Amino acid sequence: MDVGVRISAIPSAVILACALVGCETAPTRAHVYPAVPPPSAAGKFSFKDNWPRFRGPDGTGLVKPADWPMKWDAETGESILWKAAVPSPGNSSPLLWGNRVFLTGADADRQEVMCFERSSGEPLWRIAVAAPRGNVTKDNIKVMPETGYAAPTPATDGERVYATYASGDVAAVDFNGKVVWARNLGKPENAYGRASSLLIYRDKVIVQFDRGAEPRDGLSALLALDAKSGKTVWSAPRPVRSCWCTPILVPVGEHVELVANGSPWIMAYDPESGRELWRCAGMASDVACSPTFADGLVFIANENAKALAIRPGGSGDVTLTKVVWAADDGMPDAASPVADGRFFLQATSSGRVTCFDARNGKLLWEHLLGCALWASPTIAGNRVYLPGADGKVCILELADKPSLIAACNLGEPLVATPAFGDGCIYFRGAKSLFCVGPGAKTP
Repeated sequence: MDVGVRISAIPSAVILACALVGCETAPTRAHVYPAVPPPSAAGKFSFKDNWPRFRGPDGTGLVKPADWPMKWDAETGESILWKAAVPSPGNSSPLLWGNRVFLTGADADRQEVMCFERSSGEPLWRIAVAAPRGNVTKDNIKVMPETGYAAPTPATDGERVYATYASGDVAAVDFNGKVVWARNLGKPENAYGRASSLLIYRDKVIVQFDRGAEPRDGLSALLALDAKSGKTVWSAPRPVRSCWCTPILVPVGEHVELVANGSPWIMAYDPESGRELWRCAGMASDVACSPTFADGLVFIANENAKALAIRPGGSGDVTLTKVVWAADDGMPDAASPVADGRFFLQATSSGRVTCFDARNGKLLWEHLLGCALWASPTIAGNRVYLPGADGKVCILELADKPSLIAACNLGEPLVATPAFGDGCIYFRGAKSLFCVGPGAKTP
């Protein structure tokens, strides 16, 4: 893959040095939009809600109750505050920080980070990112069309945006659109393309880099990279095959556990050192769904496996000691489940939505929507938002019985999970970025 900075143009001695330290010298800035005033949270617009990673601040897909939009239509412009063209393809989800919205995009030849003004949707900058790759070439970077080259959602700590791609590249870009560091983690060894998103823990960027056809291949690892330099702080080998899920941080008493799904193990780590804390069996085959957390329980679900509620804080193999309940109805294949402590909900790519009692695993209801569901559901108060591949967002009441409140049209296929902030919802469609919220129709 030849993106932004051509590897052939970099002296071999520099490539070797970068390979040894695991970090590339920052390439020059490229493809910045014409002069646009720098973004600012001051003035007419003031933003307090940030959305720094996949599925929100804690990665659970649980949003605080608020007056979130429940009715909009892209054709008429109703409640569409703005719509912006996205110049680079991708299935990664948007981030929000201050007055900025960040996206990533990529194809076989170019990887980008893009920045938009949150108050208007105006493009601020786009920057190509790449790293010296050694024996990683276009030929050994394989993706499915449904996954693409930019499926992982980036993360931000308010100073830099951290992005990763199907190539195995990981990069940091500052808020002015300058690449701070970039490195390649090695051959992806993944038949469908990478989709595991990034998260930040203090001064570390956490990367779930699961690879190989079988656990015995010994290729998978969980990595912590220094946020300022990109150098490896710790690397924890994982006895799992290729996976496409994203870890979360779980509070347990006075400490935090880093929980990562995988096949065949769900595993927890100390985020400071990478030391394994516990593991639980229960997953199988291709694992794409990320864990979630609510009311003291970790929830896991995946097709060809089970839904599990696990109490964290254990040690060693907790399969027989920490599983609170298990179920096997309506297992998801791509979208990650969501829970609020009372309800546990999951969705499949065939449009099937299943809801359980989160406390005991009792099946409460099933509902079939008329569209494919690839984006992960989000719970906001007593409602759940389900973006569909047909361009409509179904809103269901979260209750003991299914009830469809609305089906709102955006007119473009929706695969990315939306971001929520300050009463607005930000959707990435196949070609556009939308801001939905209260206000007058757009022209």
